[in-house]
Amino acid sequence: MSTIHFTADEHYFHLASIGHSSRPFIDLEEMHAKLIENNNKTVKQNDTVYHFGDFTFSKNLDQIRESLIHKLNGRHVFTLGSHDYWHAHVCKELKQRTVFKDIQQIKWKGEHIVGCHYALAIWPRSHYGSWHVYGHSHGSFQNTGKSWDVGVDNNNYTPVSFEQLIEIMKDRPANVNYIPLEKRNKGK
Repeated sequence: MSTIHFTADEHYFHLASIGHSSRPFIDLEEMHAKLIENNNKTVKQNDTVYHFGDFTFSKNLDQIRESLIHKLNGRHVFTLGSHDYWHAHVCKELKQRTVFKDIQQIKWKGEHIVGCHYALAIWPRSHYGSWHVYGHSHGSFQNTGKSWDVGVDNNNYTPVSFEQLIEIMKDRPANVNYIPLEKRNKGK
């Protein structure tokens, strides 16, 4: 049975990301190998991976296609981030495996999940208890309510599965604007 996964901030082909984010890799080759290995240990071929920005710094279609996307298990859906200049160059060729948006709203197994590159204070359906997943902060931003930084720096350089997200959200506090069910139904 397939599932969904969430990740962000892989920064493939972005050498400065190793130093800026204090990543434990010697070079890009080591970082790429670990990110691909962790993806493929977690993600099955029929799974879907939502990438919430800063996938790669490269604009080279061959490099992105052969060195990255075709080596990663799963179907990949991309949300634009701060460094995603590459998407304009590859949209047409990779459209069967990719979708580019600024924000994704995902319904999966009864949960409404809103994802984008940046952490939001309020997001669609947050007053009903929806979840928010994001990247950009590299683990340095305090999660609020039912939100979680799914960036690789915050999750052992591995995509977060839906099942893991259920466990994470179980212990998270209610969203700041959450309206309990009994109050929502009073006006009816």
